[in-house]
Amino acid sequence: MKSNLSLFAAVSLSTLLLATAASAATPPTYAEVKDIVADNCLSCHSADVAYGDVVIETEALLVNFANKAYSEVNSGSMPAGNPDFKDSPEGLTLLAYLKSVSTTK
Repeated sequence: MKSNLSLFAAVSLSTLLLATAASAATPPTYAEVKDIVADNCLSCHSADVAYGDVVIETEALLVNFANKAYSEVNSGSMPAGNPDFKDSPEGLTLLAYLKSVSTTK
């Protein structure tokens, strides 16, 4: 009985670890980062402002600037005035998305 319980625990733990690894390996989608971009980026990078000639208010535009956006967020330069954003849950999600659509991975 004890060995069955140990085997069950080992299998359960392995299943949990595999499921966690699989979900971590799946990059976020645009739908998952759209609100993050709206809340943290569009005040400077919308068509109305276009700071640095960067407009990222649609998925296609964000993908177009993914390399630059990844570099800026990862360095702590963006969002301006918030160098800790890159380490926040939202920042990590955005970085994972940008890396997944970047041409330099």
